[in-house]
Amino acid sequence: MKSMLVTGKRLRNPVASTSIDINLNGSIIEHVTDFKLLGVTLDQDLSFNRQIEELCKTLAKGIGLLRHISPYLKRNQRDIYYSTIIKPEMLYGSTIWTSCSNENLLKVLRLQKRAARIILDAERTAPSVGLFNTLKRVPFYSESYINRCALTYKRLNGNTPEYINDLLIRNSDTHNRSTRFCNINLM
Repeated sequence: MKSMLVTGKRLRNPVASTSIDINLNGSIIEHVTDFKLLGVTLDQDLSFNRQIEELCKTLAKGIGLLRHISPYLKRNQRDIYYSTIIKPEMLYGSTIWTSCSNENLLKVLRLQKRAARIILDAERTAPSVGLFNTLKRVPFYSESYINRCALTYKRLNGNTPEYINDLLIRNSDTHNRSTRFCNINLM
């Protein structure tokens, strides 16, 4: 068993000086700084640096393979490869980890742009906006935002499973006081 204390940057220094030992049935539980849970690597600061690092390695391998096989594939086949191999990997868990730094988001976006250039057999300096328009795509962080909004919409309209309802609680369900936002569907 492992444990991880999630503190955030502000509390890291005061908490780091204290040692917290957790015992379970007489055995000490190991403390870790990051942990992979359902394919998303969480770290104690929730910065998702390790997640982005691992994701970029995986995406770079997939894009490298696409670059090597692209001379033998038609454009629509390269697009299918992107849609089935690269895009799902890029978007998996993105509703969680896209709260990372802009620097990390740009690392993933650069890889998405590289894939678009390979699919369209474009030059390295070709502007990505035109490439994305040609492919009828949006940057991955916009797609992740759309997915997050769709989940929120479904939750507010009661179209999500019960376990999601328990995780995403509406503001109006948390108390009975009359406030400015009590009747607005905020989560």
